[in-house]
Amino acid sequence: MLSVEQDIALVTMFSLSTYSHSSNLCLLWLRATTLSALTVAMALNRA
Repeated sequence: MLSVEQDIALVTMFSLSTYSHSSNLCLLWLRATTLSALTVAMALNRA
């Protein structure tokens, strides 16, 4: 289950990726941190 905050983060990430293709490094960093946050949240939800 995704929380509202996680949904907002994903929507923001995807909108940024479609909005600007020139900042690929920044987008990769955003994706990495978002995926890390999602992984931690899922692990906490299972605990």
